[in-house]
Amino acid sequence: MNPPLELGEAPVVLKKGEKIIFNLPGIELQEYRKERIRGTYGGVSFRVMKGVYLRTGSFGAGESKEELKAVDIGNLIMTNKKIVFMGSRKSASINLAKIIGIEAYENALVIHAENRKKPVILSGLDKLKLEMSVEDRAYEIPLTGIFLKELIEGVIRELPS
Repeated sequence: MNPPLELGEAPVVLKKGEKIIFNLPGIELQEYRKERIRGTYGGVSFRVMKGVYLRTGSFGAGESKEELKAVDIGNLIMTNKKIVFMGSRKSASINLAKIIGIEAYENALVIHAENRKKPVILSGLDKLKLEMSVEDRAYEIPLTGIFLKELIEGVIRELPS
């Protein structure tokens, strides 16, 4: 498990007036990838006469299907202006003003943005816990996509028009 980062620590360049809201380690970026299954031929060849062969058997044609695959693991960082995923192999940045929809799940978020053909799919949220204290009592609750969706939408509502 990664040690928690302090609020001001994040591997992202902040622009003027930009502040970090959260930095979550160990988040998985997923993408739909086409997986092709190729067919094979199996059978027997018989020689009928010199240079003429009869082949019997079967051939299975190729098939293609889309599967959700883990692409990278990294940090999910939210500022008051953008959401950034930073992994070792892949990065993604979404301007909050460009978000057109968020699907929330128990352990994942799917973010749709104006400038993207495919949504950004982030999972592994359920591995993290939210620590808070109210009136000298400490609480630890699991992080969910539903909670993060509400947080993101709240920040978007506060954006200047």
